This record gives sequence, structure tokens and C-alpha cells, in this order.
Amino acid sequence: MSSIFKGKHVLWEVKKVLQCHFPDLYTRLNAVTDTRGRKCYSPAELVMGGIVLFLLKKKSRNEMDDHFREREFSENSCKIFKLRCPSMCAVEDFYRILPTEELEKLKATLISILIEKRTLHSHRLFGKYFTVAVDATGVYSSQNQYWEECTHQTSKNGVVTWMNNVLEAKLICSNGLSLSLCGEWIVNDQEYDKQDCDLKSFKRLAVRLKKNFPRLPICLLFDGLYRNRPVMEICRENGWQWIAVFKEGNLPSIHQELKLLPGSAFRTLKRSIPRKRTEKEYCWCNDMDYEKRHVHWVKCLEEVSGKNGVVEKHHFEYLTNIPLDEKTVEEFVEAARSRWYIEDSFNDQKNRGFEMHHLFSRSRFTAFCNWYQSLQLAHMIYQFVVRTREFGQLLQQQSKQTIQHLWKNLLTVICSQDLDAFVHLFDQWIQKPRQVRLC
Repeated sequence: MSSIFKGKHVLWEVKKVLQCHFPDLYTRLNAVTDTRGRKCYSPAELVMGGIVLFLLKKKSRNEMDDHFREREFSENSCKIFKLRCPSMCAVEDFYRILPTEELEKLKATLISILIEKRTLHSHRLFGKYFTVAVDATGVYSSQNQYWEECTHQTSKNGVVTWMNNVLEAKLICSNGLSLSLCGEWIVNDQEYDKQDCDLKSFKRLAVRLKKNFPRLPICLLFDGLYRNRPVMEICRENGWQWIAVFKEGNLPSIHQELKLLPGSAFRTLKRSIPRKRTEKEYCWCNDMDYEKRHVHWVKCLEEVSGKNGVVEKHHFEYLTNIPLDEKTVEEFVEAARSRWYIEDSFNDQKNRGFEMHHLFSRSRFTAFCNWYQSLQLAHMIYQFVVRTREFGQLLQQQSKQTIQHLWKNLLTVICSQDLDAFVHLFDQWIQKPRQVRLC
């Protein structure tokens, strides 16, 4: 199968996802606040230019401008996305004045539409709760302080490192989707006694998450850092369920109670999965007391037998405010373990072509934040594309071929092919109602 054919196949899936999942994206992009006096490009053209940079996995603004200077690439980009190609300097100028909450609000609206269309309903916990993982990640760090908002860390040698970290809340699906609902920057005010941190940021994040999704039934997935009374209280006030990783040494009072409880207080369940050579044992206890609150504890011991006879053992332990029984404990543990999808999405954005660590703007923190939001929007589109059934079939047909390699063929097609017939065929195909089925 030629690289041109594969590239056109990937391009078809990109256009299909944009048309079926986000049909009014350009209209919503044009509705963002625009305070410019002279307007050479529309807001949709400028923001989409930033999104396309990340969607094509370009390493810098200069590299994207180099492609836009090529006549064939520029013409094909206009045919594909139905918008003119702005220079990245024009995008940067717009991002300097675009309020940071605009793209955040757009992102939340797009996901709300997907939820209303029931696109993600099959991935709910117990058929009710949307699982949302909360975790922080480093976006950029340097020994140069570009903005006053940076937090900092001083090494033993006295070297100061300035950091831009963000706390993300991402909607997690069982098929691996990790969609950014909202993010809160971990930043210092102009006057502060103590630096900002993950827990302080979570309080602000919770307010915006509730504002953007006021009626969404949510189950938050935390690591061990958030397993404390203030976080539990925030979840109670907002009507959220929660699951937190529980490790040895955390919350000594809970560990002490587990040791003192009689054996009759614990329930157990064993499961065998022969096709996966896996044995699982669940143990749980409901209604434990922690600072006048009922919490529930669960542990899963997993043994996986390899083809070479080596047995791998895994141990998972969680606290939650969801009571458990024999009918729910297995699904509960699988949902709790899916928290790692948020870490995989961070790895995707840092090490698989999205260049999260690159400083796309040095001029203003507002622009830096808007570039970051463009990355999240591009990554959302990308995730839907690589999880369509057709893309999965293409990947299976090509033995030992990665998603990264297939994605490079997309750029090859845009740079070298006449796409008039391709675009005409797609425009005819999309006239009828179409569905995008995910694997």
C-alpha cells in the first residue's frame, strides 16, 4: 500500500471527524472575542491555523510558516479546511489579545455537544458517571523567567528553575480517549507568601469545572496527593463521586482501622480470565470512618501468566465515596485503573509529536496559554481520528507500522498531491448523514 494512498486515507478520517463531530467548529471560532482594529484574517482562520500546526505535528511556528510558503501546501490546506492560511506571526498577535478563557470555553462547549449527542455515553461508570481524571503536568521549564506568573524551584547548587505547570481535568473513556475539560495554571500572584501548588489550583479548577458542566454526573479519579479532607469536602459540595489511589503510609488512621477490623467486615470476589491468562482477587470494605465521613476501601490483586511461564503480580488499592458490592467492584476497579490514560495523554503531547515542551510564545503569558489550548483542541481531534474503526483497520493492515508513521503520510499528501478530486468526492459523500464509529 503506497504512502500516498495511506495519507489520503488518514486525511479522509480527519475531514470525517471534523464534519461529523465538530460541524459548527468554524462558526464557534468566529464567535470568540475579537478586539482587533485591522482584520486581515477571521478569528476562525487564525485559531484554526494554530490548531493545524499541532494537528500536523509541527515542531515550531517557523516550520509551519515554511510549509505555508509552499504554494501546493497552502492551496491544499485551503481546500481541506476551507480557510485561508495565516502566518504564525498573525496567529501569535491574535493570541496575545485573545482572553484565555475563550478557547477554554470553546473546548468545554464542543465536549458538551458530544455528550448531548451521546457519543461518549457507552463509556460511563455504572452507566451513569463520566470519569474525569485530575493530574498536573509540567508544560515548560527554563532557567529564564519569561513571565511573572511562573513558579520556581531552587536546586542544592542554587540554580533557579522557572516552571509553567498546569492542573488538568480530563474526561476519560474506556477506549483510551482523554479529553481536556478544563485546565488551571499553577501560577504565583504578584504578591504571595507561599507558591501556588496542585491542591490550591484544584480549588480553582473545581469552581470552573462545576461552572462549565453544572449537571454532568462526574466521578473524579485522583492520585494519592488529593486524598485529603478539603478535596473530599469539595467533591461533596459539588455532588461528585471520587476515587483516589491508596498506598502504604497514606492516611495512617485508615490503615489502622483495616488492621483492627474482623475478617467478617471484608468481602471478597475471585475472577479468572483464561484467554488473558489472568487471575484477579478483589477485597473490599464499606463504611469506614475518616474524619466523620464514610469512605470505602477496595484492593485488587492481579496475576498475569506470560507465555514463558513468568507470572507478573500487580496490586491496586483505592479509597472512594462509592459503596461497593459483588456486582460493581469489577467495573469500579477497571474505571479506577483507567486514570493512567491522562498520563498517557501527557506523554502523547510531550513525546509523540505535539511538542508540548516547546515555547511557542515568549511575548506574553496570555499567548502561551492560548497556544496550549490550541494543542488541546488539536489533540482532541487527533484522538477521535486514530480511534475510528477505519483508521484501526488501516493500522492492522500494515504490519509493524505505527500511528506516528501513518500520520507522516498525511503531511506527504498535503505537500505533494493535487487534492481537487479528493475534496470533491468527500463533499459528495458527506451530503448524506454519516456516523463516525469508534473502536
